[in-house]
Amino acid sequence: MDAASVPRLPASVSAETLLPFSLWRVASLVDGQRTLGAIAGALGTGLPTVTNALREIERELGLPPQTPAAPAADTTAVVLAPDDVVDLLVDLTVEVMGPMGEVIVEDVVDELGEGAGLLALAERVAAELREPQRSAFIAKVRSKGLS
Repeated sequence: MDAASVPRLPASVSAETLLPFSLWRVASLVDGQRTLGAIAGALGTGLPTVTNALREIERELGLPPQTPAAPAADTTAVVLAPDDVVDLLVDLTVEVMGPMGEVIVEDVVDELGEGAGLLALAERVAAELREPQRSAFIAKVRSKGLS
């Protein structure tokens, strides 16, 4: 696939589909109209990152591969200040489960380190939550455009 290709996901993929946060970053922008180049531009990343994410989405959903392998890994990422990331996750977690949310986020930061990225931290926080808090947390993360 090149930058002008328009990726598509099955109609069965919705906000309720369980995918890692790192893949939702890409999946949320696949609308059948945006090109790979436009998606990469919106994410502030390169084409290889988008192509690799699409391949991983196919794998996660058990779909036959349709996206060719990307030539190289892209390490470009948007970086937030660690304190901003932690504050944001604390706010979202406290919203869904109360004051214990802050303790959970602090434990995750201690476990993964302050240099861990937003998606890694959010995935780990979500793994610590039980339903229905997990679903509510994921929905809030997605509503902020962070997935």
